[in-house]
Amino acid sequence: MTWNVSPGAVRDAVAARRVTRLSLTPTMLARLQAGGWRPPAFLQTILLGGEPIPADLLARCPRAVASYVMFTLLTQGIGISGR
Repeated sequence: MTWNVSPGAVRDAVAARRVTRLSLTPTMLARLQAGGWRPPAFLQTILLGGEPIPADLLARCPRAVASYVMFTLLTQGIGISGR
Protein backbone atom coordinates (compact mmCIF):
# COMPACT_ATOMS: atom_id res chain seq x y z
CA MET A 1 0.00 0.00 0.00
CA THR A 2 1.22 3.49 -0.80
CA TRP A 3 0.30 6.52 1.28
CA ASN A 4 0.28 9.83 -0.50
CA VAL A 5 0.01 12.53 2.12
CA SER A 6 0.62 16.09 1.02
CA PRO A 7 2.38 18.70 3.15
CA GLY A 8 -0.84 20.73 2.99
CA ALA A 9 -2.84 17.86 4.47
CA VAL A 10 -0.32 17.51 7.32
CA ARG A 11 -0.33 21.26 7.97
CA ASP A 12 -4.13 21.38 8.01
CA ALA A 13 -4.48 18.35 10.31
CA VAL A 14 -1.94 19.74 12.79
CA ALA A 15 -3.83 23.03 12.95
CA ALA A 16 -7.34 21.54 13.05
CA ARG A 17 -6.53 18.99 15.73
CA ARG A 18 -4.05 21.14 17.67
CA VAL A 19 -1.51 18.34 17.57
CA THR A 20 1.06 18.55 20.37
CA ARG A 21 3.39 15.74 19.26
CA LEU A 22 4.05 14.76 15.67
CA SER A 23 6.13 12.07 13.99
CA LEU A 24 7.40 12.85 10.48
CA THR A 25 10.03 11.79 8.04
CA PRO A 26 12.74 14.38 7.45
CA THR A 27 11.54 14.66 3.86
CA MET A 28 8.05 15.70 4.98
CA LEU A 29 9.41 18.28 7.44
CA ALA A 30 11.62 19.72 4.68
CA ARG A 31 8.60 19.92 2.34
CA LEU A 32 6.54 21.64 5.02
CA GLN A 33 9.31 24.17 5.64
CA ALA A 34 9.75 24.76 1.91
CA GLY A 35 6.07 25.75 1.79
CA GLY A 36 6.62 28.33 4.53
CA TRP A 37 5.20 26.28 7.41
CA ARG A 38 6.41 26.98 10.90
CA PRO A 39 5.35 24.80 13.85
CA PRO A 40 2.50 26.41 15.79
CA ALA A 41 3.06 27.21 19.48
CA PHE A 42 0.93 24.27 20.66
CA LEU A 43 3.11 21.75 18.76
CA GLN A 44 5.66 20.77 21.41
CA THR A 45 7.71 18.02 19.76
CA ILE A 46 8.37 16.70 16.27
CA LEU A 47 9.94 13.25 16.12
CA LEU A 48 11.95 12.67 12.95
CA GLY A 49 12.73 9.19 11.69
CA GLY A 50 12.45 6.69 8.91
CA GLU A 51 15.46 8.01 7.02
CA PRO A 52 18.71 9.85 7.73
CA ILE A 53 18.22 13.36 9.10
CA PRO A 54 20.25 16.24 7.67
CA ALA A 55 21.84 18.29 10.47
CA ASP A 56 20.66 21.56 8.92
CA LEU A 57 17.05 20.34 9.09
CA LEU A 58 17.38 19.82 12.85
CA ALA A 59 19.01 23.23 13.18
CA ARG A 60 16.06 24.92 11.44
CA CYS A 61 13.49 23.30 13.71
CA PRO A 62 14.41 23.43 17.42
CA ARG A 63 11.39 21.32 18.43
CA ALA A 64 12.49 18.45 16.20
CA VAL A 65 14.07 15.42 17.87
CA ALA A 66 15.98 12.74 15.99
CA SER A 67 14.38 9.36 16.55
CA TYR A 68 16.10 7.60 13.66
CA VAL A 69 17.88 4.36 14.51
CA MET A 70 18.97 1.58 12.27
CA PHE A 71 16.43 -1.23 12.52
CA THR A 72 19.20 -3.81 12.84
CA LEU A 73 20.47 -2.06 15.97
CA LEU A 74 16.97 -2.05 17.44
CA THR A 75 16.38 -5.73 16.79
CA GLN A 76 19.82 -6.66 18.13
CA GLY A 77 19.16 -4.61 21.26
CA ILE A 78 15.84 -6.37 21.78
CA GLY A 79 17.51 -9.76 21.24
CA ILE A 80 20.25 -8.97 23.71
CA SER A 81 17.85 -7.74 26.36
CA GLY A 82 15.68 -10.83 25.98
CA ARG A 83 12.49 -8.95 25.27
